Amino acid sequence: MTQCKTAIQRQPCILCALKHVAQARALMLETRKGYQRHIVYAMGHLAEAEDETVMEFPEIAKKVRHERVLLEATARLPPEEVYQIDFDALTDWIIEFDEAHAEKTLKEIQNGND
Repeated sequence: MTQCKTAIQRQPCILCALKHVAQARALMLETRKGYQRHIVYAMGHLAEAEDETVMEFPEIAKKVRHERVLLEATARLPPEEVYQIDFDALTDWIIEFDEAHAEKTLKEIQNGND
C-alpha cells in the first residue's frame, strides 16, 4: 500500500464545526437511552469540530477540546457520572465568536486592509 506524501488540509469551517458539535449533542442524548457506546462517537465528532477550526480559529478548537477532554476523562464512569457538556452554551459561544470574527473581517475589508 502506498502512502500519500502530501497531507490534505481542510479549509477552516465554523459552520462545519457547529454541525459536528450538534451531532455530538445528539449522540450524547442517545447515551441517556442506554447507548453508552455513543460517548465514543460524540468524542469523535468533537475532535472533528476541533479539526475544522484549529488552523484559523484556534480559540474555538481550544474551547471544544477542553469539553472533549473533560468528557473523555469520565467516559468510562457510570452514566450518571459522565461529564455533561453544556451544548447550548458551547454552541452559543461559537456563534458569537463567528459573528464577531465576521464583523471584524468586514471592517478590515471596508478599510482596505484585506
